[in-house]
Amino acid sequence: MDTIENVILHFVPKLRSEPKYYDHTITIDDQSFLLNAINKARINDFTMRINPTLNGKELVIREIETIFTNRTEDQFIESSVTIAKHLHNIQKGNISDGFLIIIVGKADRNPAIAILKLEPVSGIIINWNGEEIQNLKVIKDLILNEKSSVYKFLYAQYKRGSNEYYLMDDQRYSS
Repeated sequence: MDTIENVILHFVPKLRSEPKYYDHTITIDDQSFLLNAINKARINDFTMRINPTLNGKELVIREIETIFTNRTEDQFIESSVTIAKHLHNIQKGNISDGFLIIIVGKADRNPAIAILKLEPVSGIIINWNGEEIQNLKVIKDLILNEKSSVYKFLYAQYKRGSNEYYLMDDQRYSS
């Protein structure tokens, strides 16, 4: 992915907990950080190209194709909520709480979509001017840093005639 056009997050907790679906897109002040995480996950050894048409059109794939064909912000928001609800409802096992971040952008001038599930963590940041430490600050709900784990990832790129899809679902990958 080369550029980001829209971003939305939804809170997708364990199956027995209540999810939170948002009805608006958000801004990101530094696209390069998120683009780097997307592109690293896309070329990771655990990410594989898939052909979703083998088993018919799955709901997530249908919604991605809807976003590709109807490129409005309202459609993006509606489809992202549908995707998040579906992914929350099909969770099995001991799944951790997390944020589903859905990004629409461009790759090689073609529409592209990335979906990542990121688990929030807490940490401490240092406030210093290069010589003196000013203070330490606790940060909660940090969802992405250079060493964040990306557990679930789907990437789709629109190509006339045949869209490309990549999937990664691995507990061992760190971005």
